[in-house]
Amino acid sequence: SGGKWYSGASTALTLGNNSGSGLEDEISPYQGQNLSARWQTIILAADMGTLSAGDAITSISFYVTSKNSDNPFENFTIKAGHTTNNFFPVVGMNDYFLNDATTTVLPASSMTTTTGWNTHYFTTPIIWNGTDNILINIHFDNTIAGGGSGVKPDNAATNPDNVQYSSGSYGNDVVIRAEGNTSQVGVTIGGNLDYRDYNLFN
Repeated sequence: SGGKWYSGASTALTLGNNSGSGLEDEISPYQGQNLSARWQTIILAADMGTLSAGDAITSISFYVTSKNSDNPFENFTIKAGHTTNNFFPVVGMNDYFLNDATTTVLPASSMTTTTGWNTHYFTTPIIWNGTDNILINIHFDNTIAGGGSGVKPDNAATNPDNVQYSSGSYGNDVVIRAEGNTSQVGVTIGGNLDYRDYNLFN
């Protein structure tokens, strides 16, 4: 059970149907070919299923189809908050990260992925207000300056851990900024791709 904040049974909300292929590397939060990276996505209120105001989301999971990382993701941190934005702001051909207020739901730790579902249990739950979307921000930092080992998760420095997505009409954009990109512009995986095959538990 994922219901660490409730004594009753948990509810698993799965977004997507594991039907997509071809973009798994581009939308992955596990960008292990870099020393550090930041990743954001928006969970739409319309996708929250039977959840209602006051429900607590206590974990999030991503399904890794191909594990390419050899080493841990260090200082792996998840933050979350409410947002009224349905999309990331667009300038030219690029999407920008949202700067809506977020709080840390999973403090920095060393994390190793595995093939299959990778579940991250929050130390502080997200209490949904029942109306707004939820912004998820994931960051890892293996740099020496950031207190890491200076070793990339992927020794070959070529690939992230691929994650499953879907080919329907769930979901929204993902924005990623890897090391070496100092602007607030990320990689745009836009439109309404149904890539978001992760679980949320209340």
